[in-house]
Amino acid sequence: MLFRGLALFGLCSLGVVIGCKKPEGGGAGPPVAPPPPLVEVATVANVPLRELREFTGRTAAAEQVEVRARVSGTLLKSPGYNKVNSPQIAGGEDQSYQVSVREGDVVEVDTPLFEIDPAPYQTVLEQARGNLEAKKAQLARLAADFERADRLHRTKAISDAEYDVAVSNRAENLAQIATLEAQVKQAELDLKFTKVVAPIRGVLGRTLLTPGNLVSADSTLLSTIVSNDPVHVYFEVDENSFLAYLDKVRAGELDDPRQVETIIQMGLGNEDGFPHAGKIDFIEPSNNSRTGTTVLRGSFRNPAGILKPGLFARVQVAFSKERPTLVVPTVALAMDQQGRYVFVVTPDMKVERRSVKIGTIQGAITTIAEGLSESEKVIVSGLQRVRPGVSVTIDSSAKQAGANAPPSSAKAGTEARS
Repeated sequence: MLFRGLALFGLCSLGVVIGCKKPEGGGAGPPVAPPPPLVEVATVANVPLRELREFTGRTAAAEQVEVRARVSGTLLKSPGYNKVNSPQIAGGEDQSYQVSVREGDVVEVDTPLFEIDPAPYQTVLEQARGNLEAKKAQLARLAADFERADRLHRTKAISDAEYDVAVSNRAENLAQIATLEAQVKQAELDLKFTKVVAPIRGVLGRTLLTPGNLVSADSTLLSTIVSNDPVHVYFEVDENSFLAYLDKVRAGELDDPRQVETIIQMGLGNEDGFPHAGKIDFIEPSNNSRTGTTVLRGSFRNPAGILKPGLFARVQVAFSKERPTLVVPTVALAMDQQGRYVFVVTPDMKVERRSVKIGTIQGAITTIAEGLSESEKVIVSGLQRVRPGVSVTIDSSAKQAGANAPPSSAKAGTEARS
């Protein structure tokens, strides 16, 4: 038993000695270092650019009218509903007055929209004209009486009292004629108001009442018309931005939008950038103390009818004139507890962390106020593979889109606002 234990111990010792023996030839040598990380870079560009700030708002119609009945009666015609089956209702229908538009059509001023039964108002007008003619006939007689009384009064053939009666009768008749003429004009207006026409140019809303319904003067809503060209955008500017803009106006760096046409850009919620150009045409005279904002209004042409009232809008306002500005692609920026920074590739292909102070972020590009110089190269792709001090290799096979993006984007933005 003892012999078997010693034999086993000897074999294990021999295995340890054999396992620890170094191979002949000196070993595999030191490990091979990995190649430098491959990165894409963009060149810091100096381009003419404006400082831009973005605000949010809502589109609104420049004009919006509620189409209401101005006289009472039975509705005969309306957009899309021109047929009246009852001959009693259609008895006063004017066949020359045709409503051909439909809901949603663009209507011009004075386009026929609705017709209210004109028969009762035609009767009232004829009665008023008859009363007027009767009074005018009576005036002829009273005028002759007055002339006769005037001649007799000068020869003392009649008393002063009789003369005064002739004078007052004629004056009373003249006053009654003036009243009847006013009644005729009112009757003519009422008859005219039975034909409801478009007061403005715009898009006609839905028809709220169809023929056969009774409408009441000045209360029954028939439809709405909303203008679509131009379209207004109301947006709120925070107090600090508004004061900064006024300071630049006083310093002569910017024009006063209340005196000079100021161009602004606008984009809808689903649009890239700001494709719509307009101008500021109103500034609220007071600041809202609850929200700390001032309401401004922009006016935008809308010949294609794309813009509708009530849409969310992004408004871009230039806060400076064009001036040389350093820009980098926005994707090059990173942030940590020390603030914003970029990774710069030095001439000896080393990575350097550079803290920067940015100006404004304008989509794909960001303006740089401090921290970079023109023609320096910043890393735009491969940021996760680098750290300060390491060597890198620039991917020369890449398209170098990052290097060209700042100048082209800035130029496009500048031209769109000029």
